[in-house]
Amino acid sequence: MIVYLDTSALVKALIEEEGSEVAAVLWSEADGIYSSRLAYPEARAALAASLRGNRSNIQQHREARTELERRWMQLSIVEVSPEVAGAAGEVAEEYGLGGYDAVHLASAFASGGGDITLVTWDRDLAQAGSRAGLGVAPALHL
Repeated sequence: MIVYLDTSALVKALIEEEGSEVAAVLWSEADGIYSSRLAYPEARAALAASLRGNRSNIQQHREARTELERRWMQLSIVEVSPEVAGAAGEVAEEYGLGGYDAVHLASAFASGGGDITLVTWDRDLAQAGSRAGLGVAPALHL
């Protein structure tokens, strides 16, 4: 299975929270894993917010950052090219997505289209991915 991880899925692989076990299984069973370049700063922001919000301590934060760097090296990165940005604009309009979600959906298509399973915990992105013909996991919001 080839998967595309949005930031919500990537963060679940870094911080123990609801859905982390599912994310770990999807990661371990994947034959290929893609994500957008956008996911890196989004993940760093999520880790920092977890620390600021006292959902993690400094040691957990450091471990999560180290794990992000390790896992980032395992990903096939989809760049936010002019083509991806243009496609993101199209899917933003067609599916009513915000900008970052639209970049993730366009990046999923750029990484293999219909052969990709979009992994997300974002309801709007999951529904748009399903409507666009992608496999979506977990199927919580469909």
